[in-house]
Amino acid sequence: MLKSLVTDIDDGVVTVDIEKGSATRRITADTVIWAAGVAASPFAQVLADATGCSTDRAGRLEVNPDLTVGGYADIYAIGDMTTLNGYPGQSPVAMQEGRHAADTITRKIGPGTSFRYFDKGSMSIIGRGKAVLQTPVNVGLTGLPAWGAWLAVHLYYLSGVGNRVDAVGRWIGAYGANRRPGMDAAERSDDRELARTAS
Repeated sequence: MLKSLVTDIDDGVVTVDIEKGSATRRITADTVIWAAGVAASPFAQVLADATGCSTDRAGRLEVNPDLTVGGYADIYAIGDMTTLNGYPGQSPVAMQEGRHAADTITRKIGPGTSFRYFDKGSMSIIGRGKAVLQTPVNVGLTGLPAWGAWLAVHLYYLSGVGNRVDAVGRWIGAYGANRRPGMDAAERSDDRELARTAS
């Protein structure tokens, strides 16, 4: 449902305000997953107050197209404390923004050059040997091939051979610990360990 606001979540029921108060609907549900996002870092408000930069309702800085803040040509803000063109608050955007700001500061590109995000697709690990992957041209992968791609991409973006070897060692350790015979479910490590060691 679009243009709707969740106003209450109770045991087995979600209450939704539809189209800014025109109607209310109660939806029965055994499982409710809340994915509303997070507010920006408190530093974003400090920077907004100091520079006169406007913020959105989550407190993110509404940066200029070249990633500068307010009316200042020498202050840059990047990552999930900012909002620009509806780009997602995810690390691929932040990494590209960081490169853009650095290239501007070092004059590899001209001052005032607008940032453009290159969408390389999305991927997520969802379990042991399972992942989902979607490319910008609507090609999708699931299961083991997507999981292998997820591992490869995360290794690629780690800096240094030592970090890559360490990550592979941790991944093998995490999966090996989950497969020892005789372990009960409470003793098994979570697949989140794999994602944690990739970051």
